[in-house]
Amino acid sequence: MESENRHDFDTTIATFDHPRYELVPTGDVFDGEQEVRAYFAESRSAFPDQRNEVIALHHADDAVIVEFDLLTIMRQLGLAHESTSIAGRLSTLVSHPVTIGRTILGSLVRRSGAR
Repeated sequence: MESENRHDFDTTIATFDHPRYELVPTGDVFDGEQEVRAYFAESRSAFPDQRNEVIALHHADDAVIVEFDLLTIMRQLGLAHESTSIAGRLSTLVSHPVTIGRTILGSLVRRSGAR
């Protein structure tokens, strides 16, 4: 991650047997060196001062999962809000009405079943 922050993408690519980035929040997949380099070029041309902070690392036999705070960029652009703020809560309500509805319904059903 640090080599990405320095835009030293050759070093970043060298850490992979097969470069592959899966961005869970967006569903984007960049598979292979050419696609990963294209991702670097696109994301850093849009945000040349982008810096990612590692939150957590997880490893599997054939993968390393890195959690970093992409939400910071979204907040800076005004596209995301702190989840506990009024704007964040309204955004979640508008963006996820089915999920919220199921959660509320499930809570009501559990409460009525407990009586």
